[in-house]
Amino acid sequence: MECCWYVLHYLRAQKDPPNCSATTFQAQVWENRNGPHKVKSCAIKTFTVPLDMDENLRSRLTPLCKLALEKYNADNQGANFVFLDVVKTTWSVSRMFYITFRAKKDLPNCSAKTFQAQVSENMNGPNEVRSCHLKKRRKKREVIVFP
Repeated sequence: MECCWYVLHYLRAQKDPPNCSATTFQAQVWENRNGPHKVKSCAIKTFTVPLDMDENLRSRLTPLCKLALEKYNADNQGANFVFLDVVKTTWSVSRMFYITFRAKKDLPNCSAKTFQAQVSENMNGPNEVRSCHLKKRRKKREVIVFP
């Protein structure tokens, strides 16, 4: 348990550790019997967790989806998609959302398309869209029936 204190002390010296109960730390600590321990390396182990969709989360994700769609429309000339709804999301301790959402072209009789975006939610600055793309369709597997 003593090594954990040294790891947290090291992290605080670098920058404030994230305020998240799900944070897992990976550290290499040199144990020194004659003096203080030395931290060789320390990192936050990132993992993603699915989030249950409710109205609060939906209202938090909607601006992130619209931002991602703005970037997609800007990067793909002629694309004029408008946001419809959030489908699902996962979140990592690095404040990264992996969002699946639906949008459609701003034309009559256009069907909705599914998008996937990776958006970083920054507390001290603008949010950052890492990627946004149409969700790839899975190829249907051919089923072979043997007599």
